[in-house]
Amino acid sequence: MIRTLVLLSLPLVVACETSSTPEDQAVLCDTTDQSWDMTCVSAATFDWGCTPGQGSTCSGGAFTATLTHDTLIATTEVTQAEYQEVMGENPIEYADCGDDCVADNISWHMAAAFTNTLSDTAGFDSCYTCTGSGSSVECTTSGDPALCAGYRLPTEAEWEYAARCGEDTVYSGSDTATDVAWFNDNAGDMPHAVATLAANTCGIYDMSGNGYEWIHDGYNADYTDGAVDPYGDDSSTERVLRGGSWDSGVQNAQVSDRWRDRPQSSPETFGFRIARTAP
Repeated sequence: MIRTLVLLSLPLVVACETSSTPEDQAVLCDTTDQSWDMTCVSAATFDWGCTPGQGSTCSGGAFTATLTHDTLIATTEVTQAEYQEVMGENPIEYADCGDDCVADNISWHMAAAFTNTLSDTAGFDSCYTCTGSGSSVECTTSGDPALCAGYRLPTEAEWEYAARCGEDTVYSGSDTATDVAWFNDNAGDMPHAVATLAANTCGIYDMSGNGYEWIHDGYNADYTDGAVDPYGDDSSTERVLRGGSWDSGVQNAQVSDRWRDRPQSSPETFGFRIARTAP
């Protein structure tokens, strides 16, 4: 499952197919000349939060959001091998899990710096301003991430739309957690190789469970109904995480569930996946 990164120095050429029917709003991009395995999620207006399919454990209400841009979302979480190849180091707690296991021990700053390195190598603008290196790196955001041409972390709205993929299942791709998610009841107290359980209908793996995923957004306690391209609060002292982890309860694996932490936090359950605004 290790992806080769030999094309990172080449421009990324992709094409998003579009459709007027809701069930076809999220489709695969043309992967010719891609340097990373990504799914193209079309611009759309969608319902997120505590939609009917999320059940009685969800609280906070349902809201509508609009994404005006197509978004490329990585098919899997970043793996240990990928992090090692791009950053030249491996801060991973569970190294014995193997190259295909989700990268862990990752702070938000480290995840942002990883996307900057990918952007620099591919000749794209960096989406974050970073200083320092390794686990001591510090990164900041400024303005609408959708306007940046480089790699970045997905916004919370982009992440949830991709996780739902036009459906209202409890978890990303199923109403049965064990179909799609590694969580505390089935993970055996450790992370797992990516893409070993079922994907959602967009072909995206592990958006429920395995590793918590850092999100671009600074944390806002409440959504704004009818928001267009929302991206959180740049000045927030906390960043959003989504999807739950191998060590968290099944409720945290729901597509609507939210978590947050300080951007310098890097516990063994925190990982990430990359995104990019489709050109």
